[in-house]
Amino acid sequence: MLKLIAIALLTIGSNAWAGVFICADAQGNKIFQDKPCGASFCTKSLEYYQSVSDQSCIKQKQSEIAEQKKMAKAKADAEEAIRLAQAEKEERLSRIKWRAEQDEKLRQEAEAHAIKLAEAQKREADKAIRAAKSRGKYYVQYVVSGSAKYVGITMRNSSGNTEQHDVTSPWVYEFEAAEGSSLYISAQNSNDYGDVNTIIKINGMPFSPAQSTSDYGIATSSLILR
Repeated sequence: MLKLIAIALLTIGSNAWAGVFICADAQGNKIFQDKPCGASFCTKSLEYYQSVSDQSCIKQKQSEIAEQKKMAKAKADAEEAIRLAQAEKEERLSRIKWRAEQDEKLRQEAEAHAIKLAEAQKREADKAIRAAKSRGKYYVQYVVSGSAKYVGITMRNSSGNTEQHDVTSPWVYEFEAAEGSSLYISAQNSNDYGDVNTIIKINGMPFSPAQSTSDYGIATSSLILR
C-alpha cells in the first residue's frame, strides 16, 4: 500500500513540473515560465502591465516599442533617402532637358540669323557688282575665315599698295579693281591651334582658295584680273 502511494506521489510531482522552464528575466533574476527561455512571456499591452505594476514586462514592452520605433525610423530614413535621390535624379534630367531645349533654340535662332545675314550680304554684293560693272570694273572681295580667331593679314589694297593688319576672323575686304590688277591676300594664324582660310571673290565667284592648319600657319591667295 505504501509503495502504491509513493508511486502516485511521484507521478503527480512529475506532471506538476511538466512544461515549466527556469529562465532569467531582463535583470538576471530566476523566473519560472511555461514557454522556452528567450520566448516573450509579456504578450499583453504596455498599458496592461503598467496597470498591474509588472516592472519586468513594462521594461520588456518599452524595449520592444523602442526597437520598433528604431526600425520604423530606419525604414523611414531609407525611404526618404530613396525619395531624395529620385528627386535629385529627376531635377538633373530636367536641367539636362532644359539645357538641350535652350541649345536647340539658340541653334535655330543662330541659323535663322545666319540665313538673313547671308541674304542681306548677297543683296549688297549683287548691288556692288552691278555698280562695278557699270564703271567697267570688277567687284573684289578678300575673305578670311577659319577656326583661328586672331590672324595677321598682308594684302594689296584697291590702290595697289601693300597693307598689314591684325584682324579677327571672319574678315572681309571689298573694293573695285580694273582688269590687269594684281590681287593678293595672305593671312597668318596668330596662335598654335586652329586653321586659317583665304579666298578671293570676283563678282561673287570664288578664286584661288587656300588653307593652313599648321601652328601659326599662313594661307595665301593671289591672282591677276584678266
